Amino acid sequence: MEVNVTTLAEDPTLGKIESITLKGNTETTCVKILTFGAVISNLVLPDGHGRCDDVVLGFDTWSDYKTNNAYIGAVCGRFANRIKNAQFALDGETYTLAVNNGPNSLHGGAVGFSHKNWALENTASDENSASVTLSYFSPDGEENYPGNLKVTVTYTFTAENVLRIAYTAESDKNTVLNLTNHTYFNLKGEGEGNILGHFLQMDATHYLELDADCCPTGKVLPVANTPFDFRKVHDIGFRIYEDNPQLKHGKGYDTNFCYKHTPGELKRVATVYESATRRRVDVYTDLPGIQVYTGNWLGRIDGKSLYHDYEGVALETQNWPAAPNFRDFPSAELLAGEHYTSVTEYRFSTM
Repeated sequence: MEVNVTTLAEDPTLGKIESITLKGNTETTCVKILTFGAVISNLVLPDGHGRCDDVVLGFDTWSDYKTNNAYIGAVCGRFANRIKNAQFALDGETYTLAVNNGPNSLHGGAVGFSHKNWALENTASDENSASVTLSYFSPDGEENYPGNLKVTVTYTFTAENVLRIAYTAESDKNTVLNLTNHTYFNLKGEGEGNILGHFLQMDATHYLELDADCCPTGKVLPVANTPFDFRKVHDIGFRIYEDNPQLKHGKGYDTNFCYKHTPGELKRVATVYESATRRRVDVYTDLPGIQVYTGNWLGRIDGKSLYHDYEGVALETQNWPAAPNFRDFPSAELLAGEHYTSVTEYRFSTM
């Protein structure tokens, strides 16, 4: 396995934009990462018939990601997902954030980590894996979040077709932090239609109730006897059009499923497979939640292909959205001098 680095542009504002290819164990399998947004731009994998396809949504040119309002492929932060009414309290002080999603702040504000150019720190490869580490420095007060924050993300692609995402972070002030990757998967291949026929299984027993603006209300509800019960496998589209207010708020699934959290313990939180290609992905994480978003608001995006609603599913491992607003949610505080770490693995296989 090997790593190839290509310079795509020298942007006068953003600096050097680079593309990093992590080559897999065959001539065609690979992951491509951009320094802009720490984006996963391509992921080429075999299906059960020996054919390789790109299974993530994306754009052909890096500059298209600059106007990427769907956060396709990017790392989201400083706080991924929504913060209710675009404000939170920390250490007796109220912080007011950019309003960019109804009355809420979404994915870090007006210009979050998804629209920053990350620094290429290093690459590594051997016969078993290839990896790249990117970093971003978020200064105190950026998007009105407190603390000088240093973040790294390391992408590792293994010979077994596992994509591992490892985050680290440190701040010099108490702050809040929630990091995720917002890749949209289509196991048929990007541009090959919607994902409503993909099958989903999760062991989650609870999910977060949403208000009309798709922000948590603070209530943690059982999945039993609801369209959010995937303890037994169902195709994603099986109940997506049910007359359920939670589904109507988001026009489909845009839902945080809740898990018991043991720091440092990788736990399988979701399995998705597609029957025609026989591709499967098992999602493992040490985080307490996974946001399943079925691309309900993609609209019409001219990407590598022409994308519409429901043509990709995002499996966003993260802390619970709006956690700074609710004391009963898992804490999203990062204290000054603490070392934050988190790992998520997407383990791909064929059936």
